[in-house]
Amino acid sequence: MRPAAPRRPLPFITRVPVDNYKSIAQTAGVLSNREFEAWFLASAPALGVRAGLAEQLEVPANSEALRDCKGWLTHHRRDGVRYRPRADQAALTDGIDLDLARPTHRPSKSSAATSRI
Repeated sequence: MRPAAPRRPLPFITRVPVDNYKSIAQTAGVLSNREFEAWFLASAPALGVRAGLAEQLEVPANSEALRDCKGWLTHHRRDGVRYRPRADQAALTDGIDLDLARPTHRPSKSSAATSRI
């Protein structure tokens, strides 16, 4: 039996105050509720004909709570091929309309962090 590998310390994030620093941009980080693909469902009308999807897509009523978003994307393809994250994610991400997705994906205070850079 081989000995266990030594544990490495986990990385950590810390805030460092910086004096005389001008902020030039704001950034926000948002986490997906269940799957990254949930963003595609919330922005479905803007994604028509990308990555084999049908032309006229509507946002599912339960897009935030829906499980198996990958299955939904597969079901709504017109080419009969299943959704493949490695092959399809880039094209769909490029087509996301954040203004369209925003009303259905409201981040809570605990899941979104805003900071100045």
